[in-house]
Amino acid sequence: MHECHANDDATLLPWRLIDRIVTELSARSTDYVEALAGSAGSRVEIKSDISIGNAVQSRVSGVSIENLRLGVESPRSMFARCVRKPLEAIGTPPAVVVIVDAVDETDSPGLDNEFANLLAGAIGSLGNSALDFRFMLTCRTVEQDRFGRLATEVVDLDRDEPRAGADMLLFCRSRLALTEGAHSDDRAWVVAGKAGGNYLYAKYAIDLVSGTTSAMSVAELPSGLGEMYHEFLVRRVANDLSGRQWRDRYRPVLGLVAVAREPGLTVQDLVGLLHLPESTVEDIVDDLSEFLRLDPRTARRSIFHDSFREFLLVEGTLRIKAAESHRRFSESFLGSAPELVSDYLSRNFAYHLHSAGMHLELCEYVISAERWRAHEKRAGVSLSARFTTLLTACESAIELDSPRMMAGLLLRDLELRAEVGSAAPDVTVHDADDLAHSTLSQVGEYDVNVMWQLVRACQELEAGTHGAASGRLDRLARWCDRSLGGDWQCRIGVLLAHLRVTCGSDGPVGELCHVLLDDVGIAYLKRYLVERGAIAPALGGPDIVDSHRYRQGVLRYAMDLSEKRRDPDGATAVARRVVAMARRSTGGPTLFEDMAVGAATEWLVGNEISGIDGLGGVLARLRDVTYCYADMLASCGRPEIAADAARRREGLRKLEDLRARSSRYPDRMWLDYFIAVALRRHGRQADARTLLRSLRGRLPALDAEPDGAFVADMHLDATHGPCLQGLVFLAAMEAATVRDFALAEDLVSDLLRFHSIDGVSALVHLIAEMEVAGETATRIGSVTDRLADLIVAHLDDEDAGVQLFSAGVALRDLAGAAGRFDALVLRGIDTMVESLSGRVVVGDRADSDESKRALAAALAQAFDAERDAATTNALLEFVDGHQGDEFDDVVGRFLGSVAGGRPVIDELDRITTKHSRDLHAARIRDHLADRDDLAAADAITARFDVADSLSVLSARIRAEARRGELAAVVRLCRQDEHPLRRAHLMLDAGEVITGGPHRLEGQVRGALAEASRFADSIRSGDRRSVASMYYFHARLLARAGLADRAVTTHILATNAYEASVDWIRMMSIRMGGNRYLQDGTEDADYDELEDNIATTILDADRCLSVELVRGRCVEEARDVVLGMAGLGGGLIEYHRHRAWTVAGANELTRVSIAARAAAECGFADILQQLLSSEHDRGATAAWVANRMLDAPAWHQEPRTRQAMLIRLCANALGRRDAATTALAHLVMAAPEAATSIEPSRWLAVLRRGDAARVDDVD
Repeated sequence: MHECHANDDATLLPWRLIDRIVTELSARSTDYVEALAGSAGSRVEIKSDISIGNAVQSRVSGVSIENLRLGVESPRSMFARCVRKPLEAIGTPPAVVVIVDAVDETDSPGLDNEFANLLAGAIGSLGNSALDFRFMLTCRTVEQDRFGRLATEVVDLDRDEPRAGADMLLFCRSRLALTEGAHSDDRAWVVAGKAGGNYLYAKYAIDLVSGTTSAMSVAELPSGLGEMYHEFLVRRVANDLSGRQWRDRYRPVLGLVAVAREPGLTVQDLVGLLHLPESTVEDIVDDLSEFLRLDPRTARRSIFHDSFREFLLVEGTLRIKAAESHRRFSESFLGSAPELVSDYLSRNFAYHLHSAGMHLELCEYVISAERWRAHEKRAGVSLSARFTTLLTACESAIELDSPRMMAGLLLRDLELRAEVGSAAPDVTVHDADDLAHSTLSQVGEYDVNVMWQLVRACQELEAGTHGAASGRLDRLARWCDRSLGGDWQCRIGVLLAHLRVTCGSDGPVGELCHVLLDDVGIAYLKRYLVERGAIAPALGGPDIVDSHRYRQGVLRYAMDLSEKRRDPDGATAVARRVVAMARRSTGGPTLFEDMAVGAATEWLVGNEISGIDGLGGVLARLRDVTYCYADMLASCGRPEIAADAARRREGLRKLEDLRARSSRYPDRMWLDYFIAVALRRHGRQADARTLLRSLRGRLPALDAEPDGAFVADMHLDATHGPCLQGLVFLAAMEAATVRDFALAEDLVSDLLRFHSIDGVSALVHLIAEMEVAGETATRIGSVTDRLADLIVAHLDDEDAGVQLFSAGVALRDLAGAAGRFDALVLRGIDTMVESLSGRVVVGDRADSDESKRALAAALAQAFDAERDAATTNALLEFVDGHQGDEFDDVVGRFLGSVAGGRPVIDELDRITTKHSRDLHAARIRDHLADRDDLAAADAITARFDVADSLSVLSARIRAEARRGELAAVVRLCRQDEHPLRRAHLMLDAGEVITGGPHRLEGQVRGALAEASRFADSIRSGDRRSVASMYYFHARLLARAGLADRAVTTHILATNAYEASVDWIRMMSIRMGGNRYLQDGTEDADYDELEDNIATTILDADRCLSVELVRGRCVEEARDVVLGMAGLGGGLIEYHRHRAWTVAGANELTRVSIAARAAAECGFADILQQLLSSEHDRGATAAWVANRMLDAPAWHQEPRTRQAMLIRLCANALGRRDAATTALAHLVMAAPEAATSIEPSRWLAVLRRGDAARVDDVD
């Protein structure tokens, strides 16, 4: 049994619960101890008072369970490693019931719900286990809804009692029988009735009525627990609770102990606080002993029960004021020299200062580097205690609504983390037992730390130091607690693919795959295994869980690539796996499953495909879907079987007929590719080469203007759909297969220049085919080196190293010649080490260059406004010296107003591509215009080829309006001929015109009427354009204060947008008309498309809410934001019932966009509620801060904007990159917050990582 106590972190750290479970199991089961030692070996170290020797008589020797550094492993991983897995290894594991009492008391500052997260993870993992392992959780009824989500069954002790009050009556009878014998029944009934289910009341009532002296009759019993406590105080402590004895002796002590945090106060603590003789304090404490809990090990005393604490602080007649007690603690701390501060106050001063309302004093103390450093040095304060102090101080900064204080606190956080050192897995954290895992895992960049460790493991394997690599992976598996995001999935997938081949799929590598990878990452892992010829590992776990497109698509890719490499055994093995999965499938085939099964059945015969709908059935279902139908026709027959020639020939004929009838140019290009595949499979390689060369001449450039369907921006995708990038990739693969190596090399080069990692996959196939064809080593080496140089030149640093490494190990496996491609492997490792070592720092887990550059740029703008040229130049030098390969829009916007725009113009000039340069210039110019910095905006317009925009025209109109030039305002508004945009400009002017909005009232009313007539006239045409117009009109109506009309128009816009979306653009499958989901089931790939639709609709909701606030329809805006967040709200309830796309949105998408809306509208409570629900609230807070930069600054109250950024900064604390990013935005919104701090501190924290960077860090 584990008891949780509020304010007692020793009971709320998740490690403590695991420690208790391991202790109890070790004391009861020899088999468990042996299994624990066997599964963990010498790594088993649990910081507790037990050891193998005194737990049970065990045959295990040499294993200690005394020093486990629990802080360096996630609680969920620790539970699996030390509890679940050892029990599962036992032949007959014992049944286990763990009782956790008072889970409603597990909230505590700095612990970030870690205890509840451990319970949720443990209970979830046990759901898939055969163990008889159960948790019984207790909590108060009022918290049942909050913790009921963890339970499979909920029992309410009052509601579910078979005979109401029977247990209480039995308790009263048994207690009274001890003193009154059999004559106690009547009194038991009365006490049970008055207790009302409260056993604490019943206990005290029985003490009162059964006392040996001055016993109370049951009729005189107080009516509630509060009155019961009052009666006890009168009887046992002070007859007069308003007399001098109460006021001078007991009230001060009880007041201090009532607000003190666990584990409580010593007599010496009370002496120092009350300035009373020690003997007097000892007498008072003895008198109050019945109400205090004594810890005999530490001699600390605390309130015996939370209900008594609540009574003391709430009961007005006692006159115990919590604020006064907190202030006494606070003044004692601030008034004492560091060496005289008690151990209790050293750890809890922030809590008391904040609770006393001394917010300014707390912030200033923490920000003062020298004072806090002296205090910490003497007290030996732990990392987690520092972090908790900073969190509490941030709450005070929010109360003060002070940008200056928040900026100082985040600066202090950056300074402290630089002093503390890295919390990467290889670094020992000496106070780990006192460290919440969320704190540890968020010190530094989690993604970078994980990749660094994997790269180092690969490097050690290449050097032959397998033991070092194994230990590193083992430590990393214990440390990682969540998956990686975005592009990291691809990078980590590559490295884990290599480690699976080298180290096996079990052990730490398997655990890392499970923890780090989502479906995208697993798809990349399997794709890379396939490309290096490791078909068997690719068919093994981990499995792709949700995405049919990736699950079936990767298998289809494996079949096709095996066939291209003339490996029928590999293709057959994959085909068997596809069919086996299809047999287990429920709910009908998806489109992707159909395509994989259709291709697979061509490789299998007889019983292997009995009961499976073959290629004929699939072709019938796909007849109207050109891309998929053509793909299946190209798969007809096996190329190496002569008997299949007729079927191959028939497929080719149908493809050529389809090509002749096709009119859409993307379809024609795809059909040419599939015809080339069919020609090659039919033995006509020369014809295939001719057709591929013809196709190459007609392909659009990869970097052409995206058309929303075929031509798209570069994107990462493990299995492409019918896009141009996918076509070029497959054409390169096919060209290599038909031995047109020059064409293949050209296409690979195009992909690499397009920054696409697909070019690396095609490169591997090209070089492998050149090896098979007998090309000379000199020729192969030349092509390899040239394409490797393109990888380095055009891919991001991390991607370049990963892809060079991937290509090297794949070619080494495929070529079968030892040493041929070792140089490429080592070049990849060196590139990865070089790119990451600048972000892994000895003694300082550095921010990424992007976030530090953003902070430096924001600081440069602040100090430039103060005319501090020296500091501004130093900051600009930092920005210039830390440039990445790509232009950073955030940094560019921050630099826009610095030194007349010269620094940002210089950065823009470095962009080599005109299209990209003009695009970035226009974005920065519009941002400056939205901030009413027309001089800087005009400077960019004059320097670059960017036309005036709505933002610039609006800024000019606002400038005239502020000068009161009514005629000029009207003239400029009429320059835009579009009625909707003209109304937008009029509304802009009306908000700022000198003399008041009434001066433009008539013009605004006329512009809105014209806009409404225009919107009403839009009834036909492209639905996407109609939706866009309706959304714009809805925002105009909202801004004009016409909330009802705005929402109605917004609904029309949403309906029009939904009607415009195809499920799969090139496949003519309409939303809601997917023939593969007739039974109502869902599929993750359609969910992904649904998420994209939902993002558009939710962002439109956000824009509507912001405009409603501008139109002073604040309550209506609040309704919209609550509805977006799924927290209620009446105005957009239609999203729950009609707009199913939004109802099915990805949770992170919904929370992020709703949080942005709350921040831009100024709804602090909604923002905090949303951020608190996020596992990685820091990243979400930074994302919101970044997106707030897109909102025009002029239309939001500066104080509101600053208040929201203050809150975002507080939530980003603990996630270094996120905190740095949020801080940069706060500095932009409130420059004085930065300039009030000594510039040298800013420069030092920016430069600190540079000084400590090394090339080889563990």
